[in-house]
Amino acid sequence: MQYLDNEIVKKKYRNYKILMSIGLTILAIVILIALGKYVFFKNDLGKPMNDYLLAKKIESDKKSYIKVIQEPIYIGSYSKEDKIYFLIKDENYSYVAKISNENYHKYQDATPENPIVMTGTTKEISETLMMAIINAINKDASEEEYVDAEWFVNYLGLMYLDEGEEPKSMDTSLLILILVAILALVMFFTGWISKFRYEKNSLDLTDKEMKIINQELKEKTTKKYLKLQVYITKHYFVNMNQVFFAIPLENILWIYPFDVSNAGEIVSKSLKIFTRDGKEYTGAKSAIEEKEFEKFYKELQKVNSSWMIGYTKENRRKYENHIKDTNN
Repeated sequence: MQYLDNEIVKKKYRNYKILMSIGLTILAIVILIALGKYVFFKNDLGKPMNDYLLAKKIESDKKSYIKVIQEPIYIGSYSKEDKIYFLIKDENYSYVAKISNENYHKYQDATPENPIVMTGTTKEISETLMMAIINAINKDASEEEYVDAEWFVNYLGLMYLDEGEEPKSMDTSLLILILVAILALVMFFTGWISKFRYEKNSLDLTDKEMKIINQELKEKTTKKYLKLQVYITKHYFVNMNQVFFAIPLENILWIYPFDVSNAGEIVSKSLKIFTRDGKEYTGAKSAIEEKEFEKFYKELQKVNSSWMIGYTKENRRKYENHIKDTNN
């Protein structure tokens, strides 16, 4: 399409490129925002675990951290979980944490002078889990050191830190970013597909033919129907509405108008064109009330008296016989 400097074509290409550019720009912005949120999220430790334990309500699936000051104390694992429960201490409080066996070794060297930050997600301690932990603590304790549920709630609280876990909940802003990214991709591919569909027929034309068409479109003798976006030049019928195609007038064999219906109501008119090489085209789409279509169709019939005009059984039969003879 590089050889056409027609205003209709240039306007369509501008619209396609604008749509694609807007889509790419929005997508780039979304990616940058998402990367920024990701970097912030990875660097954000969340609130201290103790803040959640002292809160009036239990908040699960929240990012949190503990500054570990000594080696975790083993409690046990339950329900075939792949992580192990430990008692964890910071400089003021004790907590329950669930740590993988691999990650446990990271905290063995923790000291008050060199605390190691443990990050994870807050989880609620079920009654079953609480009793299992109490039993594990009491297992090797003397009778005087036995602990109960009241001690557990007051000393360890009703939440534990699931080390290494990230919150599963998706915040509203991330959902909006995903929706905007999808919209941006739809815009880009709509522009790209529209551009491809519009120009695909031009690939059948040589550079020389495109230059001839471009020149003929500018000539005074060319009949222009701008509402329909069609041209009748000296040697071509050129359609620029919805899809581009240029057919040599000498190659046209049969033409007829037809009505386009929607829910039983005629909404527009179009033109069917059948060529001598067996190809079929639809062009010159028009709103039903436009008088320009009738004017254009009458003028087109005058171009070549040998064309078959209108849809009839006889014209259909002649066309089918021509195709059969051509293929034999």
